[in-house]
Amino acid sequence: KSLQDINKRLSEYNTSLQDYNSKLQNDASSAAQESAKTQREKLTILETLGSIRGSNAALQTQLDTTKV
Repeated sequence: KSLQDINKRLSEYNTSLQDYNSKLQNDASSAAQESAKTQREKLTILETLGSIRGSNAALQTQLDTTKV
């Protein structure tokens, strides 16, 4: 009976490890998705910033020409 108890405990432990591994895999997948989303948002912000800087430069040029 002792061997059966050990076998049962090992089986339960194995199942527990598999569940934990699945949780970690899901967490890693979620983190990767969030990281990709953040990178896309960063790219959008940088593109917007570049556009704003371009507009600012054009407006500065217009302002400079009206001062003359």
